[in-house]
Amino acid sequence: LETAFFSIDIEASGSIPKASFADALADLGVAIDDSAADALFDKYDADRGGSIDLDEFKQLMTDPATSGIKPQRDVKFAMDLFKKYDEDGSGSIDKGEFRAVANEIQADARRRSLISVAAAAIGATIVADYSQEYQWAQKNFRSLYIEPLAEETQNKAFP
Repeated sequence: LETAFFSIDIEASGSIPKASFADALADLGVAIDDSAADALFDKYDADRGGSIDLDEFKQLMTDPATSGIKPQRDVKFAMDLFKKYDEDGSGSIDKGEFRAVANEIQADARRRSLISVAAAAIGATIVADYSQEYQWAQKNFRSLYIEPLAEETQNKAFP
């Protein structure tokens, strides 16, 4: 639920204002009209602060009107990655935490590069084997059919 909340908290303020609430629900895949969105907002804005915070959002997500909401895969990945590297739980990534992110990205890039090279080498080997088989078949076909036919035609044309 936190992932879904932060994916629609576009201002990163920790709350969703009433003015953008209907659009935020639409981004999550909840198709309701503005009056229903306003009623839902008023029902779950417990502190009447004019915005829905994370705790209110969690309560709102238990409402039948919002059933079946799941965050988009890329947003969930980003949030999980953020949580993984926000080691102190401060809600931000400091220089040391960012260094860990950069190191993992660099290691992942190396792994992908190695895999790409290995895949290219295997592919080239397979193509080379097929190429040799093709050349062998072409030579045998030529000697069995084309060359005798060409010789026969040449003998007819030039007796």
